[in-house]
Amino acid sequence: MAGRSQFVSVGVRRRNARLTSLREAVRVDAAIVGIDLADDKQALVVTDHDARVLDRRMIRGNVWRAIAALPWAEQVAREAGFERIVLACEPTGSRWKPLLQHARDSGLELLCVNPMLVARGREGEDYTREREDYRDGAIIARLTSERRCFRPYQPEGAWARLRHLGIQRDQQLERATAARQGLRDLLTCYWPTALATAAHPMDSRTFRAIMCVSADPDHLTSLERDELAQQAKEALTAWGGRRLHHAILQRLHASASAPGGVRAERAAASERATLTARAWLDASSRQHDAETRMTSILEELDIARITRTLPGLSLVGAATILAETGDPSRFTHARAWVKIL
Repeated sequence: MAGRSQFVSVGVRRRNARLTSLREAVRVDAAIVGIDLADDKQALVVTDHDARVLDRRMIRGNVWRAIAALPWAEQVAREAGFERIVLACEPTGSRWKPLLQHARDSGLELLCVNPMLVARGREGEDYTREREDYRDGAIIARLTSERRCFRPYQPEGAWARLRHLGIQRDQQLERATAARQGLRDLLTCYWPTALATAAHPMDSRTFRAIMCVSADPDHLTSLERDELAQQAKEALTAWGGRRLHHAILQRLHASASAPGGVRAERAAASERATLTARAWLDASSRQHDAETRMTSILEELDIARITRTLPGLSLVGAATILAETGDPSRFTHARAWVKIL
């Protein structure tokens, strides 16, 4: 209907505000320096807002060498009629963090582009997926000029510690899961009867403790049951257990006399299985240590008290979520925080 104002939702206003903020960062008087970060070489591409390449340079060395070359980029920008530069890159590993520190110290702006958009940008350039350093730098700059970018978030203090401990926990969890699956796979091959000694053998601390003592059925057969129980108790403590499940121990000790499975590789596979079980224990211990440190941070931030009032959410679960999202207070509204999840 003519003259009738269009309804603008809260989501639209927030999107407009974000675009306005990015427009202020990518000002028309600033040339864009797209940087393709790598381990031992960095591609710097200086462009205007039409994605025309003004100059480019390949820097041999790490990201700190690229930072040292930024005065060259500023000179190129001035010669092209720009007053300043804005830096743009992909948030690759931790390589972008020195750039962010330099930008903050120098009064520059650093914007990041989603690596998925860069990959799609390669296809849009010439319908191929081939990667080339200079071209990726130009694509990063073009996406930045189109404001398809974002200001990176860098946690500080306790939040930074929580983020790094969360990464440590994930790495150890991955190790533990791989070892768990590897142990089951090996036992299925050379000692299948062992898996029938408990309803859920991989969840049994007694079973895991005995595997850490030895996953060699010949070695277990050579031990008396009481001797095996004594050695298993030490490993059980490391697994966080208190009392051995003697029925499982008895069945496992008996199954060692008739392991079944493939005989040809039994000696070699049992050695590997023992090492795998111990690697599982090591990874689980490191994971538990990381989780303990993470929950202590929640206590420090006074978040643990609130978490305990939420049904179905443990302290470890809350710490894992917050390690990924960072400080919730940085979000302008709840829906933005939920999208990160």
